[in-house]
Amino acid sequence: MEARFAFRALAVTTAILFFGARAGAQSTSDKAAAEALFDQGRSAMQEGDFGKACGLLERSQHIDPGIGTLLYLAECYEKSGRTASAWATFREAADAADRTKESGRARTGRDRAARLEPLLSRLSIQVAPEATQIPGITIERSGKPVQAALYNVPVPVDPGDYQITANAPGYEGFSQVVTVGEKAARASVTVPSLKKLESDKALTAIAPADALKPSASPEPGAPPVGAPSPDTGGKGQRTRTTLSARIRVR
Repeated sequence: MEARFAFRALAVTTAILFFGARAGAQSTSDKAAAEALFDQGRSAMQEGDFGKACGLLERSQHIDPGIGTLLYLAECYEKSGRTASAWATFREAADAADRTKESGRARTGRDRAARLEPLLSRLSIQVAPEATQIPGITIERSGKPVQAALYNVPVPVDPGDYQITANAPGYEGFSQVVTVGEKAARASVTVPSLKKLESDKALTAIAPADALKPSASPEPGAPPVGAPSPDTGGKGQRTRTTLSARIRVR
């Protein structure tokens, strides 16, 4: 019994050491990759290639988050004209520095964000009250869902073009492109109440295949269903007897 318990304890200890060492090696490798990306990002910034630099810094931050990387990334956004992204990232860096008691970095983040705030451009997506009542309606800004809490609210965005779409089952979709300018520009898009699809089109779309097949044509010369036989003189009750008599004669 004691030998069995000792074996189990040894197995558990070995597993912990193995997976712990593996996780540590992976963490070290990730940190090295993040450092390399960070260095490449700073070099690209010095060369003025801010598009490349921001991408490298984003990847570095995703692999190994750090306050210093956030501050550099925010500066990269600012220099590339993405004022809303820079403002939000400076604030994120300040909040992270507050949590780790790094007062200098927290102050830097807040000061840089405050400096950018008057320059923020904003986009408002106005949604008609009737549209908000449509079941299943979804509104997107350049492919990203817009929460209902942000309807009719001027939201800070980076300058550029945005496609606003609205869709709902059984309704015609809405789409419009709006351009947001630089330096405190204001833009607005109104999403109207969507139009219902035509009923006949909707029914055709959901009708079973058999319902769309043409009905079988009657045989040539056959009387319409329910019509009296010509030999009965208009008396439908004698039709069966007359037909039987003809068959016997033939």
